[in-house]
Order: sequence, then structure tokens, then C-alpha cells
Amino acid sequence: MKFYPINRDRVLTFALGPSLYYSYGAYEAYRDMGDYSQPVDREYFDRQVHSLGILANAYLDVTIAKQFVMGLQMGLGINYLTLEKDKMRNGVQTTKQEVFQPVGQFTLSFAYRF
Repeated sequence: MKFYPINRDRVLTFALGPSLYYSYGAYEAYRDMGDYSQPVDREYFDRQVHSLGILANAYLDVTIAKQFVMGLQMGLGINYLTLEKDKMRNGVQTTKQEVFQPVGQFTLSFAYRF
């Protein structure tokens, strides 16, 4: 959702808006087991990461030509919840939860208006 404090039909436009986001990722990783005096054993596991948060965004759009627009988007917010689940090869599962982490984003976009 965007709110335009000034008219949208100018060369330079500015907008504000909130964003709610959810992200998910899964990958295979490993941990080195043992110390440095002996050969290292690796413990492989599958990790799933879920994140949920909110951002306050500021948008700046520059109309370069009548139908060509360049946009900048910047956002700052809070990651309310991050949940990491590790499932080891031997079946053991561990869970780690983190709350209230700062998060930011930056986006550069180019658009063609029809």
C-alpha cells in the first residue's frame, strides 16, 4: 500500500507505505565436530528458516521519459520472529527462535509504462 503526500503526475514522486513480509528458506549445511588436533568429522543437517516482520517503506520515483521510470525503495523495520529448524541425519531435530531483530532493505527498479 502506498500513500502519495503530493501529486503523482510529476517528474519526481515520493510515497510512504507499510509492508508485512514472510520469508522461507531451506538448505543443507554442516558442522565441524572435534578439535584441531585430530581429523575433523562433519555433521550434515537440513535447515529450514522462517521469518516474519514489518517494514516502513519510503519510495522515490523519477520519471526519466514519458513512459520510463526509475524507482528507489528503502525500508526499515523489525523482524518479529525468526525460526530455524535443524534436522540431523540421525533424526534428531533442534529448533532455535529469535525475536525482534532490526531489518532493512533497498531496491532499485526500472519500469516501462504502457
